Amino acid sequence: MRKRDDQDGQDVVVGKFHLFCLCVFTLFDPGSTHSYICSSLVLPENVKCVGLNYDVLVESPLGYQVMCNQVYQDCPFVIQNLVFHADLIEMPFKDFDVIIGMDWLYKYHAVVGCRSKHVTFKDPTFSHIIVKGERSVTSILFLRPWQES
Repeated sequence: MRKRDDQDGQDVVVGKFHLFCLCVFTLFDPGSTHSYICSSLVLPENVKCVGLNYDVLVESPLGYQVMCNQVYQDCPFVIQNLVFHADLIEMPFKDFDVIIGMDWLYKYHAVVGCRSKHVTFKDPTFSHIIVKGERSVTSILFLRPWQES
């Protein structure tokens, strides 16, 4: 686990989107295997967390590590008035409200454009959607599944 440096952060897109009718600061990161939600985000009361069958080790940019094993399943993530569902692992760090990783990008055939800072969809159903990033991010979390030795 390490803090991503300037070159690593070139393939991410940042923007504000809606989740459960909340405006959330979101990072699209193809370098992350899973998608995450900040544990301090206040969600509707009827939204429940369930346990994962595995642990995920998450490290902050300052080097703090935490094991995550709770997930919010099938969360409605809204982009340009279309609902996309995401399974979001709960994490305690507050750099972003939501991090969209490869699990979601793969599910929706989405591609992050490094130079253009856009997310585009290869599925014809969503090909008209282009997510434009608000700004570049050069220092982000590096996330990967925890693997026991």
